This record gives sequence, structure tokens and C-alpha cells, in this order.
Amino acid sequence: MKNLFGTILTILVLAGLSIGISSLISRQSSTNFLSDARPQKNTTQLDAKNLPPLPEVFSDVPVPPSATKATETITPTPIAEEKYTLDRYYNVIPVTPGGDRKVVLITVDDGPIATSTLGPMLETFAQYNVHALFFVLGSRVSAHPELLKKIVDGGHTIGNHTWDHPNLKNSSNASIKSQIDRTSALLEKTIGTTPHFFRPPYGSSNTYTQNYVKEKKMLFMTWSLGAEDWIKKYQSGDALAEHVLSGVAPGSNILLHEHAWTRDALDRIIVGILDKGYTIIDPKDIVLPE
Repeated sequence: MKNLFGTILTILVLAGLSIGISSLISRQSSTNFLSDARPQKNTTQLDAKNLPPLPEVFSDVPVPPSATKATETITPTPIAEEKYTLDRYYNVIPVTPGGDRKVVLITVDDGPIATSTLGPMLETFAQYNVHALFFVLGSRVSAHPELLKKIVDGGHTIGNHTWDHPNLKNSSNASIKSQIDRTSALLEKTIGTTPHFFRPPYGSSNTYTQNYVKEKKMLFMTWSLGAEDWIKKYQSGDALAEHVLSGVAPGSNILLHEHAWTRDALDRIIVGILDKGYTIIDPKDIVLPE
């Protein structure tokens, strides 16, 4: 009986000891969990000034193109200058289909004559940045080579207008050839280049003249709008300007001469043409024979 009682007592003691140890372990674990869960006091004070800077671009955000490479400079494609040719009536027309037809060409015949007329005309052209086609006579170039050089220095184009203004329609082939060749040779000697344009005096010629001009690789032309500055009623600046402006039309190939009244009318003529919305083309933009 004593042995049974002793065994029971031993079992109870061991069970109580086990429960006590388990309770102790449980309380310690709970204490540690709560301790970890409570916020800890940070002994280091954070200052915004001491924070590291943010990166300019975050690695997990797509980088915009401007952040990875410099902006490319786009250079616009230059627009080619328009080129012109002549129609059967000697109007100037654009080579490009659908090109602007509201253009005119200014030509001046029979010079160079004198500084008193040519000088102011060149000044007026320069004032408006207009370039003309001067059809000169060889005989007058021979007398005033310095005036021819002034025309060229102004950026204008020189054309062959024969040596002394004959009516080529009634001239012999030999005479026609001489009139053209003699003038071209003098021009080359004076300004270093042969002309690429030819205009027959009075607008009168024949088949031989046209073929020979073509053989010399010059562009044959007369005009489509004569200023008629040789007619007395137009021999004043105002009358001549009004007459020319009343006839201006798309493609006008305008014929002027080196006269005192033409000199006086030139400013008003140019301003009137521009005010009407026309472009005065540079003869250098006319396509030449190959």
C-alpha cells in the first residue's frame, strides 16, 4: 500500500513540475513577442538634410527618350528655287507643273548709254533687290565698257542685242553671223563670259537667225509686254509707269529701254508690280539651252 501511495505521489510531483515549466516557457515567449511588437525608440535623429538624394530616374520606371539622349535638331529640307522657261509668246512660265505663274521678267534694251540714265536705274533695282536682263549693243559696250561692268556688278544678266541694231529679217546670213559673233566676243573680252540670251532688234528675225542663235547655245526671245517707251505720249515717268502697270499679266516679259523717262518711271513700275502680288524673277533662274 505504501508503495502504491509513493508511486502516485511521484507522478503528481512530476506532472506539476512539467506544467510549471511549460507555463514559464509560454510566459517568456509572450513577453518576447510583445517586446518585439512594441515600437523601439530610435536613438539616431534623422535630418532631412542628411538624407541621400533621390535618383533622377528610377530604374523600375521607363526612361523617357529625352532623359537618355539629347534632343535631335531637325534641319528642314531646303526648298529648291523655281526655274522658268518661255512659252511660244515669250511669257515666262514655271518649269514645275502647277508652279506660281504670277511672275514677271524685266528687260532693258539698247544700252549701255550714259551714267545719268543707267546709274539711277541700277540704284532703283538694287533698292528693291530686283535683277534685270540687259540686252546690250556691241557698239555701245565698245564706247562704255565701264558701264557694262557696273551692270554686271549689280548682279544683272547680260544678253546679246547685236552690234548696232539692224533689222535682221532683211540682213544676209553673213551679216547676221557677224552682228552676233562680234558682240559676243566683245562681251567675253569685257566681262569674261559670253551671253546666254539673244534678242533681235525690233523683235524681227528670220529662220537663219533663230537657228544660229540656237547653235551658239543662246536662248532666243523677243518680249510679251512692250513698255512702248519710244512713243511720245509715254515719255514721262508717270505716263510710262501707268501704261506698263495697266498691261502687267502673269508671265509678262517686260521690254524697257535706257531712257530718261524710263529711269523716272522705274521705281513706280517695280512698286506697282510688287503691290499687285507679282514676283519679279531673276533671269538666272531661266533654264538655258544645253
